[in-house]
Amino acid sequence: MVESRKARFSWDCVDERLIRKLLRAAYDAHHQAEDAGAVASLSPEQLRRSAGHVLGRPPKLGLRRKLTDTLRDGWLPKASAEELARLTGMVNRFDSLTTREQRIEFLRTRNRTDAFVANLWSAFIAAQKESVVAVGPQGGAPTHARVSAVELVGEGATGRHTAYAHQTEAWENLDRLRGAGGQRSGLIVIPTGGGKTCMPGTCHGRWLRSGGWRK
Repeated sequence: MVESRKARFSWDCVDERLIRKLLRAAYDAHHQAEDAGAVASLSPEQLRRSAGHVLGRPPKLGLRRKLTDTLRDGWLPKASAEELARLTGMVNRFDSLTTREQRIEFLRTRNRTDAFVANLWSAFIAAQKESVVAVGPQGGAPTHARVSAVELVGEGATGRHTAYAHQTEAWENLDRLRGAGGQRSGLIVIPTGGGKTCMPGTCHGRWLRSGGWRK
């Protein structure tokens, strides 16, 4: 048996109210007033099934420009600080904005250029992914199952050892770097045996548990 993991876009990760707005906007764009009016009565399960059928999974390229204003008005106010910082950096690599309000206003007032539309949808899709595991025989078609963030982190798991002082300092510095926003990167230099391997796994686990990091 062969097992692999990957992340894929899922409407299950998207806020129900935003899905309704996007569906109505898509129906309105195609002058389907009756279907637009029926969106309000859809159950959560029907809503997500309709989104996959009408909007696509991930959303269809042909619909994205028509739904851009609906997406940025409905998603940006609820996006995480990291998602806003990443998107602002994609749109303007000389990003000097520091507050959430500044970034939202900057993104809301951008012209709908091809580049902006592509970056907005790319950031949205990246933020709405679930982790799945594919299991199947060598050379055969795999079956898929969802893997939650709790399963990836390890429910109830405890650390195998007490962190070194330099590891704790590195984690704190990475947290500060991440919180500063924008397109930033860090370099960790630790000698052999100093705990390099566990550094990224621990950071990712901390950020996943905080709810502010999904890829």
